Amino acid sequence: MIFQSLNGTWMMNEKGSEAYIEAKVPGSVLSALLVQHRIQDPYFGTNEYQARELFRNDYFFSREFEVMPELMQQDRVRLCCKGIDTLSNIYINGNPVGSTSNMNRTYNFDVKEYLRPGINLITVELLSPLQYIEHYHTGYDKDIYHTPQGSMEGAQFIRKPHSQFGWDWGPQLPDMGIFREIRLEAWSKVKLKEVFFYQEHIEGNVTLFVDPILEYTDPIPVEIVVSVTDEPASALMTRMPDPGTVNTVKGENEIGIPIRDPKLWWPNGCGKHPLYDVKVELRKADK
Repeated sequence: MIFQSLNGTWMMNEKGSEAYIEAKVPGSVLSALLVQHRIQDPYFGTNEYQARELFRNDYFFSREFEVMPELMQQDRVRLCCKGIDTLSNIYINGNPVGSTSNMNRTYNFDVKEYLRPGINLITVELLSPLQYIEHYHTGYDKDIYHTPQGSMEGAQFIRKPHSQFGWDWGPQLPDMGIFREIRLEAWSKVKLKEVFFYQEHIEGNVTLFVDPILEYTDPIPVEIVVSVTDEPASALMTRMPDPGTVNTVKGENEIGIPIRDPKLWWPNGCGKHPLYDVKVELRKADK
């Protein structure tokens, strides 16, 4: 895979305003305003209530970038958003590529068709969490009337840390931003989408099961090789029938590796805490 980071200096502005300020990504509306000395310290006195009202507005984060030529030569190019807080619409060169509504997950969007040689523009429109919770309508018999001490009513309606809306120990500062890495990812033929691990313990014997999930743009045969510390490498050859397919069948590519003389992890004070390294490789295989 080829990666191109979009972290760094972006420009931020409030929706409807032509006043732009620099904003670091990863970062947030609040961190940008604090760095640029546009607001008072929200953790001092009752300043939190002035800062809180800023989040009734929508904001834009935007930046220009030039796509690496080798990235555009790949079959698929995705925008990977590791963490956006929380409600957003994302545009590349003015084209909508996706939206987010959950701060607790990663989002991936196919974007190759929206990219062009030379300068590109990415814009993340961040939508007000306060407007969202105040206008949210629950389904029939789904109302929740309990609000924790010091919190804002309606915080339970959004996939965002409830503590940002205040608690008996914390301020009401429901921030917004791009708080983790954002990047372009490009690849061809096949990639490891993700890998699941689990263990089976029977009468002192341990087997480590490794279950790789593959995604293809071309149904080529591949070899999956799994190596575990001090254990012989195990391999499995697999092939997917259709381009664009994601292998999501649990156990489809599962490899079981017996662990000889397993070194177990003990609770604090009861023994040692050994760690094993596991390496999963994807190789082109002969038909």
